[in-house]
Amino acid sequence: MPARLLPPAPRALLLTLTLLGCGDQTTGPETRVYQLSATLVSSETLADGTLRNRYQTTVSEGNLLVAGAWQLFSADAGDVSPSADRTDQAGHGQVEWTLEPSDYEGLGTATLSGCAQNNAPPDCTPQPLASLSFD
Repeated sequence: MPARLLPPAPRALLLTLTLLGCGDQTTGPETRVYQLSATLVSSETLADGTLRNRYQTTVSEGNLLVAGAWQLFSADAGDVSPSADRTDQAGHGQVEWTLEPSDYEGLGTATLSGCAQNNAPPDCTPQPLASLSFD
């Protein structure tokens, strides 16, 4: 018995559906890493010697500020809060770096680091943003 061919319209539809199913299998947009800078906006030393520094962050790409960029923060001493956050509509954010005396005792320098990108959660590698020197 000879093979039966599909009529032209269903054959074209079958071909189209097959091609649609074989597209690019990448997930999500391309990762973009942005410039991140931090400006100290307040600094206080508590009675117990705890240092609390607050920074305004700015995320940019070239000369443009980036709204909604993910920021990732870390420090080699003390605690940062938040550890990850998004910039506001103006491309700014904030981070607080707190060091208790036991965090910096015997240290010469402590560094706050951060990075910014479009992925959530951010997985970029933090780079130095600010440092504190101790006597």
